Amino acid sequence: MKKLKTIRQFLYIAGCSAAIALLAAGCVPHNESQPEQSVQVSTAGSETVYEQGTTQQAIVQVPVDEKEPAADTMLPNDNPYGIDPAKPMVALTFDDGPSKYTWDIVHSLQSHRARATFFIIGNQVATHQAAIDYTLANHNEIASHSFGHQNLTKLSDVEVLNQIRPVDTALLEQHEYIPVLYRVPYGSRDERVLEILKQEGKPVIGWSVDPYDWKVKDKETIVNHVLNSVQDGDIILLHDIYEPTAQAVAELVPALQERGYQIVTVSEMFQFRGITPEPGVYYRELPPVKETE
Repeated sequence: MKKLKTIRQFLYIAGCSAAIALLAAGCVPHNESQPEQSVQVSTAGSETVYEQGTTQQAIVQVPVDEKEPAADTMLPNDNPYGIDPAKPMVALTFDDGPSKYTWDIVHSLQSHRARATFFIIGNQVATHQAAIDYTLANHNEIASHSFGHQNLTKLSDVEVLNQIRPVDTALLEQHEYIPVLYRVPYGSRDERVLEILKQEGKPVIGWSVDPYDWKVKDKETIVNHVLNSVQDGDIILLHDIYEPTAQAVAELVPALQERGYQIVTVSEMFQFRGITPEPGVYYRELPPVKETE
């Protein structure tokens, strides 16, 4: 404290001496200091069907250089991975997690600059927070697969809502994240369930390729099924709660990329196909790229 006081006294005396010298010379100093500048950059039908098996804009302060940057460099990059809308793409999706195998799956995706959509069970959020953080940190998408994996068509309206809203609440409170997409357990839905999901603002995501990984639990069978079935615009159903699935993903990701497929999240595929997903509408796949004549 004594040392700090001595420094302050010295600076005060030096400042006074400089002011006296300027007055003596008949000069008035010109104040060239200006406030620091910054740029704000804000970055169904009536029958029951069974199938087995926000954006918060961040404000970033950017110092202004002497030479003003070009306008395009100040715009947020909404395609950081260089996705080409004119090329084939597929979406890998994972149900029923998170689990201890989610980590390996995310690592396999990240190693190849691929991303996926994870339809999580709400009652797993509290015990797998680190896995969710890791999933989000590597630019994957989290979506809802209900709170307790119950058949929504057999529940009352209130019970259906209790399978939707608590998932959003848990993710918002613990991860500052609200899932947009919803996948009904077992693919089971009817007109009433879809109407509730519409009122809740949730597009409903199904799948077009199902290797039954939950049943076969064999890496090679899973890989071969997907590679023999996949087409542009497919949504592929997998589960991140089985070790053979995690092993299969490590082979599937590079194999799909070698065939020319971009591996994206479901929301990215909607975005780059120019489709806005509508709440309460059930999507199994997206249209393939239109061939140029």
